[in-house]
Amino acid sequence: MNKRIITILILITWLFHITAPAYANTATLQTEQSVKHQMVISTIQDISTVLQKNNPHPKPGSTSGEWLILGLARSDMDVPNTYYDTYYRALETIVKEKQGVLHKRKYTEYSRTVLALASIGKDPGNVAGYNLLQPLEDVKAAVQQGINGAIFALLALDSNMYESDARQQYVSYILERELPNGGWALSGNQADLDVTAMAVQALAPYSEDVSVQKAIERAMNFLSTAKIVYCESAAQLLIAMTTLGMDTTAVESVLDTLMAFYQQGKGFTHTLDGKVNAMATEQALHALVAVERYYDGDKTLYDMTVVPGDATLQDGVNEPVTDAKTISVLQTILNKLNEFWRKGA
Repeated sequence: MNKRIITILILITWLFHITAPAYANTATLQTEQSVKHQMVISTIQDISTVLQKNNPHPKPGSTSGEWLILGLARSDMDVPNTYYDTYYRALETIVKEKQGVLHKRKYTEYSRTVLALASIGKDPGNVAGYNLLQPLEDVKAAVQQGINGAIFALLALDSNMYESDARQQYVSYILERELPNGGWALSGNQADLDVTAMAVQALAPYSEDVSVQKAIERAMNFLSTAKIVYCESAAQLLIAMTTLGMDTTAVESVLDTLMAFYQQGKGFTHTLDGKVNAMATEQALHALVAVERYYDGDKTLYDMTVVPGDATLQDGVNEPVTDAKTISVLQTILNKLNEFWRKGA
């Protein structure tokens, strides 16, 4: 067990599992949860098989690249190491060709790559001799893409707690761009479900900060009433909810919505009446893996921290801090978030 003080993210999840019996105190509810858990596992197995078949030679890129690698690696699926090796060799080739510059403006290229590398236990600080973490220290350059740049840079840096002086700058950037009524958007004054859910995912480890707490509460208040139209929206919301450790009833309500986009043996559609879409399928995989890890009490989707001294990635919740005052504060936060969700449902 990791004896370090762990993040608010893990503590909230841990607290949820303490209070879980209050939500699952009947045999019927426990059975329903068991059925849904098995459904999640079987769906992950199905779409993992489909995605590997459709992408036998993974290579760097958004769709069929880093997001695919991350989803597979964070699942419990038995994926051959050669599959990840194929991706890594292709990445090394591209990094060499580009002399370590993945993109001059889109710094999410670095963030996405760091997340994928963390998921397969590779060092993003040395890929073909280049440090892919270093560009993320340039906050001004990373946020040229706007809030997306800040969100994914923060997720990447925190995925394995890589050394960085830029974390607080990214947190501040996100907070400063919160909309008046709560939530975030790429542009305009209307909060966007996907962007808001992703911002919550990035901010969750910083909830000890009161300003972050309040921003997350306002965001979840908005999300609890937002209409889910697209598969990707349901996926991002599920990742946010499992990251925060919200109650099972709320999580499974959104899970049901996500599954409406599923076509067995094919993948997920972007819209209910649309065709199977690679991006929707990969994001759905992320969400399902996040839910599976939530059911199992494992680390959340983007928490790929390694226990000091270990050579391999270690799953499982770290040993919780048991300070009574800290637990009281965290329980209050969790209760508020669940209350927001129940009111909006």
